[in-house]
Amino acid sequence: MVRRQGYEVTERGQARRVAAILPRLAKVRRRYRIEGLYWYTWMSYDATDYDFDYAGLRRHNGGNPVPKPAFHAFRRAALRLEGCRLKSVATRCDR
Repeated sequence: MVRRQGYEVTERGQARRVAAILPRLAKVRRRYRIEGLYWYTWMSYDATDYDFDYAGLRRHNGGNPVPKPAFHAFRRAALRLEGCRLKSVATRCDR
């Protein structure tokens, strides 16, 4: 039996939500004292009835990590918020 929580979306829907929430959180970070954001699951198996097994920004594909659309949305939004076009090291923008 699959239990639904009411917030399940497609991979494209997940990407849209990621792209929308990061700027909104950045906008209110001082008011709510948000110091950072941690994504709960970077890698998903996408193969069970448990909703959070689909929450990752990447999924397993034959043992290899494959980025989901949400991974690219997360990366674009994070770079935009930091004022970067690219990053190869977490502490600075590439020129």
